[in-house]
Amino acid sequence: MKLLKQRSGVSERTHSEWTAQPFLFEFFESKEQRVSDKMKLETFDTNIIPQMEENMLAHVVVGFNVREYDGREFNEIKLYRMELLGSADPNAAKESPAT
Repeated sequence: MKLLKQRSGVSERTHSEWTAQPFLFEFFESKEQRVSDKMKLETFDTNIIPQMEENMLAHVVVGFNVREYDGREFNEIKLYRMELLGSADPNAAKESPAT
């Protein structure tokens, strides 16, 4: 994943503070079958945001929908769940040899 500029603000409706972390996510079925498909996602989960790092692997569950606005249709991708899996760099976490 590639982290983009974090956004924050105050809700006009609830007056609560919010933080959003947008990121680019490259997805693939397996490490051997990587494809260059990417999508922009965004999380508001304040428990996950501090743990996110560049090039981190994650398992995500997304939903796809089409919404209508002003007589036009737009694709909408929602992030439902995200589990951080660690670094994509194989040298970042060296496993100790089995004894």
